[in-house]
Amino acid sequence: MNLNTRRKLLQLNHKNILTVDKIKREHFMTTLISKAFDGHGCPLSNIKFDIGIDQLFSYLEQITLALLQLHNHNIVHCDLRCDHIYINQAKGTVKISHFGRSVSLEGRTYAFKMMPTEAEKWSAPEVRVNKMYSKSSDIFSLAVVFWEAICTQQDVVNSFYPLPKFHQCKTNMEAYADINITDNRTDDITKILKCMKQCWNPNQTKRPTAEVILNRIQQIRRDILSYWSTDRERKFGTEETGHEVVYESIIEKPVLISQSSTVEEKL
Repeated sequence: MNLNTRRKLLQLNHKNILTVDKIKREHFMTTLISKAFDGHGCPLSNIKFDIGIDQLFSYLEQITLALLQLHNHNIVHCDLRCDHIYINQAKGTVKISHFGRSVSLEGRTYAFKMMPTEAEKWSAPEVRVNKMYSKSSDIFSLAVVFWEAICTQQDVVNSFYPLPKFHQCKTNMEAYADINITDNRTDDITKILKCMKQCWNPNQTKRPTAEVILNRIQQIRRDILSYWSTDRERKFGTEETGHEVVYESIIEKPVLISQSSTVEEKL
């Protein structure tokens, strides 16, 4: 890891990025020392229960926010997978980590370096073949992370979707960029799956940016919130409903009251 990359990593300050406190180099090895995880001790791949569609998309949004922050600083993560993303289940927050393979592009479009061990499934074709990393290769990995995270949710996976469970997926995930998605499906997973297909385009110049992906996820979350609000209103009505009571007839009967009497009105 060169000096410029180390300097940029130490300067990163984002709520969805695990802060790097120190970086040591000795015997041609680089060691990154991070600050306390602040409750983010569970890898995203180890979620053992269904967290709900909105929380799932919240995680996807936070991961994309972190990647966008890296790319805005011209840093490529180079090893993005769910095992390297930690969650605080109580707070519903995410921090991405494992920056030991990261590289600062320093004005370049690509960086050439060895692929991490056993990272083929998360790696773009240009990485597997030519060891060529870029922001686009991170985008490819991001879509793989999305499917990996979705597959932790049994309620989602048990529904019919074109992709198999993550452990059944091929090593070359770009093969799924050609998978057929029925256009009349408008559920949230189908929406993100269409985005993932674009991220797996073998031509890296045709993959969306982290900013474009973030905008799509945020729109999906707005659609989810709107649907829930409409569904709740349909089932339970609005919280405050104006109404008018109409009586068929009113009979007024005069009452004689002495001067010493008091009048109490009961409504």
